[in-house]
Amino acid sequence: GDCLFALDAASFFQVNTRAAQNLARLAQDMLRQTRGGAENGASLLDLYCGVGAPGQLLAPDYDRLLGLECDKRAVALARRNAERGGLTRCRYETGDAAALLDRLRRERRGPGWDTVLADPPRAGLAPRVLDGLLALRPQTILYISCNPATLARDVALLKEQGFRLLGARAVDMFP
Repeated sequence: GDCLFALDAASFFQVNTRAAQNLARLAQDMLRQTRGGAENGASLLDLYCGVGAPGQLLAPDYDRLLGLECDKRAVALARRNAERGGLTRCRYETGDAAALLDRLRRERRGPGWDTVLADPPRAGLAPRVLDGLLALRPQTILYISCNPATLARDVALLKEQGFRLLGARAVDMFP
């Protein structure tokens, strides 16, 4: 979009920025179609958020965003990027995804997380991460994958738990 993101040499970021913009627009369109527009109190859990780019591009459609990431430097950059973009309803936590999801489940006091943006590493969602995600009972999961095999595996597991695949789109990140 029109956003700039601070990175460091160790940060993961899509090197093909034009394709990354296409992916971000596609994610935004898919979530808007699925959700029918922004709802009062809507929340986004950005799992494997990196420096915050995909979630922050979606953030204006949500009342709150929580980004989870294991890389401390990336989380510091995500916080800085949110501040620079004026995104005051975004917060970020560093740690193991499964442990953070388990803590969120145990601490659940108010509204949960309606939407999850999951952009896992090539290995996909580890079993404990998938269990933690399912325990949060999100209404929608947008899964961005760079590995079709682990995507297929995880989609099959999610379908076993009552989720439906509403659509899939491919973006060539290396044209």
